[in-house]
Amino acid sequence: MIHVGVLESNLSGSGFEGLQIIKELDCRVTFFTRDLERYLAVPGGPAYFERYVDDVVRCETNVFEELLPHVHAAGAEQPFDAFLTLAEYDVVVAAEVAAHLGLPTVGVDGVATARNKALMRRRCAELGVPIPEFRAVRTPGEAAVAAVEVGLPCVVKPADETSSADVRLVDTAEEAAEHVALIRSRAENTRGQARHDELLVEEYMSGPEVSVEVLADGDRYEVFGVTDKSVVGLGHFVELAHTFPSRLPEPLVRACGDLAVQALRAVGFDLGMAHVEVKLTASGPKLVEINPRPAGGKITYLVDRALGVKSLELVARQYLGQPLPDPVLPRHPSGGAAIRYLTARPGRVVSVAGRERAAALPGVEEVVIKPRPGSVVRELRRNGDRSGHVLAVAETAELAARTAEAAVQEIGIRTEPVARRPVADSLVDLVGGTPLLRLPLDRIVDGAPADAEVLAKLELFNPWSSSKDRAALAMLRGAEKRGLLVPGSGTVIEATSGNTGISLAALAADRGYRCVIVLPDNATPERVAMLRSLGAEVVRTPHSGGYRAAVDLAEELHRRTPGSWFCRQHDNPDNTRAHYETTGPEIWSDVGGRVDVFVCGVGTGGTLSGAGRYLRESHPAVRIVAVEPAGSPLLSGGEPGAHGIPGFNGGFIAPTTQQSLIDEVITVSDADALDTTRRLARHAGLMTGVSGGAVVHACGVLAARPEYRGRRIVTLLPDTGERYLGVLAHEKTPGGVR
Repeated sequence: MIHVGVLESNLSGSGFEGLQIIKELDCRVTFFTRDLERYLAVPGGPAYFERYVDDVVRCETNVFEELLPHVHAAGAEQPFDAFLTLAEYDVVVAAEVAAHLGLPTVGVDGVATARNKALMRRRCAELGVPIPEFRAVRTPGEAAVAAVEVGLPCVVKPADETSSADVRLVDTAEEAAEHVALIRSRAENTRGQARHDELLVEEYMSGPEVSVEVLADGDRYEVFGVTDKSVVGLGHFVELAHTFPSRLPEPLVRACGDLAVQALRAVGFDLGMAHVEVKLTASGPKLVEINPRPAGGKITYLVDRALGVKSLELVARQYLGQPLPDPVLPRHPSGGAAIRYLTARPGRVVSVAGRERAAALPGVEEVVIKPRPGSVVRELRRNGDRSGHVLAVAETAELAARTAEAAVQEIGIRTEPVARRPVADSLVDLVGGTPLLRLPLDRIVDGAPADAEVLAKLELFNPWSSSKDRAALAMLRGAEKRGLLVPGSGTVIEATSGNTGISLAALAADRGYRCVIVLPDNATPERVAMLRSLGAEVVRTPHSGGYRAAVDLAEELHRRTPGSWFCRQHDNPDNTRAHYETTGPEIWSDVGGRVDVFVCGVGTGGTLSGAGRYLRESHPAVRIVAVEPAGSPLLSGGEPGAHGIPGFNGGFIAPTTQQSLIDEVITVSDADALDTTRRLARHAGLMTGVSGGAVVHACGVLAARPEYRGRRIVTLLPDTGERYLGVLAHEKTPGGVR
């Protein structure tokens, strides 16, 4: 059997489709990824991996030297016959691996030039490819000067992103400088790769935008055709429509194809599919970007349906060393295809209607609606914010486009402002929707500037007074959905230092479950009393055994108790999902899409991973700062130890902590955490837990740095201080927890 290595994938259609095509060529597929969960979270993703991937290797994929040992290990028994990627962020590393293995691949220098927009612009300028006027800049000051030189309004964008991430149309030199500063505040791009030190300030080109799909094979370039597109967004560039083949006049279609080939020759892209974006300006077609990979956004599917070809299969065969057929393309297109993307007003989804009517229209092949009632729709800033799509195929491109547009009109996604709360039928309905409070940071943390803007999300407004209400509800519902629990019967078991247990106990009481909570014997008396008042059975373990002892006993109780469900919050993906679906969207909505830094304490890591991932997807330049105890600095590379900040790590990094999201880790001592907690009460009237004091102290550390002046910092205070009165009443640091 042929062995194919695939390095990461995109999430917009062609990536998953490519896995299927490779597998159907009777290949063994080994998939290399640093974050499998991002694929499994896509609707239908788990099914693709189950059917079309034989082996998954979890490893660092951004760095050639770190990836290579894993590639050699995976190919030791059966060497690879091909190695490729289905994602733009990984094209350079994949080419380096294939070249190292002596396998067919696109030229490393060519794909590296195409991938880096600053290098691509310079090469095209040298060789006379029509492009907009541009400047490569490194600092906000350089950006301000460049904006005036290229003319306003202008486009500011990073050199190393895709899917319109961080691409902005700015009206003033000051806005150009601010946007460059925002992008430069993160050392890594959206996929955790070291950021290129240059950004682009470019002439804004007016006119229709199209893309050209080209297959390269050495010095041979096959233009599959031109795709019409619609791009909208106030200051952003979001694609809302694709139609193939283009309905432009034939001479203009040929000119776009010629420009795409000229650009690919210039950079040296010589194997596989490329997606070349072109603007039709008053002075003729000009190059927008070269994307050195097959098109996303279902464009490859449109091409295949219209032409009667299998473009991704052609690429797979190229990488397997097989020659292209001659001719590659049919003489005449067999039809047309179009996709129209769905949008909705930002807010919480109330209802979704019209799917069946849209799907019933002749020619409609796909109707995908992402939001569901209760979820939150973001402001339209990048392609990932679209709400779904409708895809249609017909005898002509014009008919396909009209059909897709008619189908979109059948679909209604009704939203309401996130802040609006209906009358609740139960306490469960009140989980989430917690407020943000602007903190007087200079009165709370010594050295913090008076103009620091720190917004704290107060999770004590949840019905059981902590952020764990969200995770507990999501995990319990997940267990019920999978048939592990049936409301009215069964036993909920969890090992926890307190807050998760309180939330689970309350929810178990509401749903008629028996609840057993196992926790170390140094948990605060207030927490234990609350657990028992909610009807939970409390089982204590010696704190000298750490959290591990509590987990081991909970596991034993689970084995001995028929019909029980062991929550396992540190391994439960529903923990992270709760914050991705609620906490992150609430923050994004409440700040109006303006957040520069998200500061979050790390216990299970569910809040940081869920809310942080949502914010990162909404605004790739947001900086995510993790807070951990100085006595157990695991994320900082230190050793586990005792500490006095309840809710922070128990001596290990939980699997639910997505470390790749973290830009910086700040450690906080027990003394600083306690002192800040007390000062929050005395100077802001805010009773919060010790972990809340720790994150506010970290916010003060950040706000005091010159580079954070004028930045909006958002943090989350996980619970109420009423559960720690015994600790807060003493001026000395409490005994440590593990």
